[in-house]
Amino acid sequence: MAMALPLFISPAGAVSTTYTGLGEGLVVFGTTGPYEQAMVQNTTAGPTYCISIDTPIYPGDILNEASYAQGVAAAPRGELTLEGLATINRIVRNAYPNNNASFPLAGDNNQKAASVQSAIWSFSNNWVLDSANPQNDATVISNYNLIRGWVDGDSSNGEFDTYNPSEPSASLSVDPNSASANTGEKAGPFTVKVSDGTSKVKVTVTNGVAIDSNDNALDPNYEYSNNEQFYITSDTAGTATASIAGRVSSEVGTVYIPEIEGHQLLMAAGNFAGDSEAIAQATFVDAEEVTTTTSQPDVLGTVVTRPGGTGTPANPDVSVLGTSVTSASGKLADTGVNGVSYALLSLGFAMVALGLTLTAVKRLGEIHA
Repeated sequence: MAMALPLFISPAGAVSTTYTGLGEGLVVFGTTGPYEQAMVQNTTAGPTYCISIDTPIYPGDILNEASYAQGVAAAPRGELTLEGLATINRIVRNAYPNNNASFPLAGDNNQKAASVQSAIWSFSNNWVLDSANPQNDATVISNYNLIRGWVDGDSSNGEFDTYNPSEPSASLSVDPNSASANTGEKAGPFTVKVSDGTSKVKVTVTNGVAIDSNDNALDPNYEYSNNEQFYITSDTAGTATASIAGRVSSEVGTVYIPEIEGHQLLMAAGNFAGDSEAIAQATFVDAEEVTTTTSQPDVLGTVVTRPGGTGTPANPDVSVLGTSVTSASGKLADTGVNGVSYALLSLGFAMVALGLTLTAVKRLGEIHA
């Protein structure tokens, strides 16, 4: 059971299942010949169905959970599509051995398994069960036609449920699977996703520390439930890696792809339990140094607006004393006037103010003379 890309990465760290042998089924005859493997495939994790026709599988083959896109890419005949897998998922979830009571199949388990497998091949490889061939079991033919009718879009004859999304969620994943932050800060949050909703997993971080939203270090033995979150922090530039791992269960309809290229793909007909791992990475970079410069005017004095002032010459709150603080735009703060022009205006007002002051002093002297 692998983690996501957005939804999945390589299944190397996923739960694997090992093929052990055939289950129920009968020989069926179709447009490309007889198939004795029209039956449930037994694995160490549970029952599955074959996806690809004319494709080998051997006892001991190891298969790993994968996304439907990975399943399409791994199909050896090149006929499998995402739409086909979505339809096969609907069949497996509702037909034998899951036995939706609203859609009963006739016969024994051998006949039901052969019917389901035949219907699957019709959507994975455009295979057609030959209803005119007397060697085909009549019950298998009838069930096969019913199954195909339950996914044909015509609700008048009944329809299997459709699923949104059309494929099962990854058994274990983390969202997002990457984030970045400055050194000393926290990256995330990372949300743990456990599809069965009940299993618990642990988080192990290398080259960093798992913390909560309040920057408290988290217990490495803490077991996370579905939708719980953590952050990662590091004082060193580089990449920290979180391994989210535990024993979880996959859903019916999960695709398993072979480790050996060209071998059979399987779809789970039951819930599979096993060890799974998801990976998240956090990249930390040193914060850039910020240089601040202060502009010094070439003229004596400039306008500095007091709180509540407008910075205009007509405003009585304007002072002619002090130095300027020039904004990043090259204009004085809180004004729409170019700094150089305003500085010249300020010099003029300073001279007027100086003249008024001298006049006031002279008059004061005359009063006290």
